[in-house]
Amino acid sequence: SNGKIHVEFSQYEPANAATDENANEATKLYGVVEYVVEVTNPNTNEILYSTTLNTPTGTINYTPSNRVNVTGYYRFQKAHEKVSNKITKSVGTDKLDDTIDYSITSNGSSVSNGSTITSNLITIKVNAQNSSNTISIDFYTSDGNAYGDSIVFTGSGSREIELTPGQYTIRISESNDSRTVTNTITFTIESSNN
Repeated sequence: SNGKIHVEFSQYEPANAATDENANEATKLYGVVEYVVEVTNPNTNEILYSTTLNTPTGTINYTPSNRVNVTGYYRFQKAHEKVSNKITKSVGTDKLDDTIDYSITSNGSSVSNGSTITSNLITIKVNAQNSSNTISIDFYTSDGNAYGDSIVFTGSGSREIELTPGQYTIRISESNDSRTVTNTITFTIESSNN
């Protein structure tokens, strides 16, 4: 909530093991129990944020901008290699704006809706809203039939496409686990006279 991540562990027994080194034999040897929270990038497993709590519940001071994995486990303060099993949850926002950030160029000029161009080579560049989102690009001819294969990739990317003269509609979709947004653009490629 409020963009912050709230975590709740099961209480370690005995409860005072998190605060009192004399709680039991293990804490006398290895120090008090710490509740460790790690936030990682689900695609690369890179640790984005890590903190320790001395209570089973708490709010960590990290605001995810998109989906992250949050892992929690116990460890002893003086023996970090002695850890419990780790529990990982996926949290964060699945917000997906309705507008896809893309550009289409041909011969260095921008292609917009209703454009007529003379080159049959176009470059489509898409900046994904999240590196784990799926981008798909479909081409349709003026009669509504699909032209060629769908182009599908994950995250941002650009593709160069060669088309024959005619009118085309390009449908660009971006999707995450919960929704898909689609933008379309129609343009014409003139046949060259030479």
